[in-house]
Amino acid sequence: PRLVANHPHISLHIFCDFENNWLLQHYAQEVEEIKAMLQDYTRRGYNIINFGWVSKQRLAEAWAEADVWFYPCKFAETFCLTALEAAITRTMVITNDLAALKDTVGDRGIVIPGDATTEEWKEKAFVEVCNYLQNSKNLEYSKLNSKIYKWACTHNWEDRARDLLEYYVRLQPLEQYIDSRVQQMLEVNSTPINVPDVGLMLTYNKNELISQHLMQGNGWE
Repeated sequence: PRLVANHPHISLHIFCDFENNWLLQHYAQEVEEIKAMLQDYTRRGYNIINFGWVSKQRLAEAWAEADVWFYPCKFAETFCLTALEAAITRTMVITNDLAALKDTVGDRGIVIPGDATTEEWKEKAFVEVCNYLQNSKNLEYSKLNSKIYKWACTHNWEDRARDLLEYYVRLQPLEQYIDSRVQQMLEVNSTPINVPDVGLMLTYNKNELISQHLMQGNGWE
């Protein structure tokens, strides 16, 4: 309501399937509260629409229309693909610093430290949203949008596959070292070993050697 008082033409578009099984299993109470709140605000004339689960094409259109992606997060993201979607569409991100968001958004968006459920955080978020809506064309915000867009352009599946391959290549010397040590153990062991036992021994000794290698502070390099 306070945002509408300052910006009468503002609208809130939500893209969430509130009947999703995982969501209901983990956040059933919050879902019911949100549903009740949406019904109340809609009845009072606020421009709030939940589109539910939509196609990727419709979602892309929504990103093109959006000014702000507001994400008061309670879930410990490990990366947050939605933040990447916002970045590639130059949509300003306003969120908190929970888990991976401090890195995925970082200094390329508006990150408000703290618990997003507190009144203090909500007040800071209100100020930030109002400031952006009033001054979205100023140089500071334009630089942020450009910065996050350039960052997003470096995050495609081809680059991630290349990173994985490079990481795997860096692991090869350690794997070769482990294999050679296991082979030495087998040569020293004079007791006849059945083929299934060899497989078990290799697995056990490789895990043991890797643990020893790491405990000695050698790392993966």
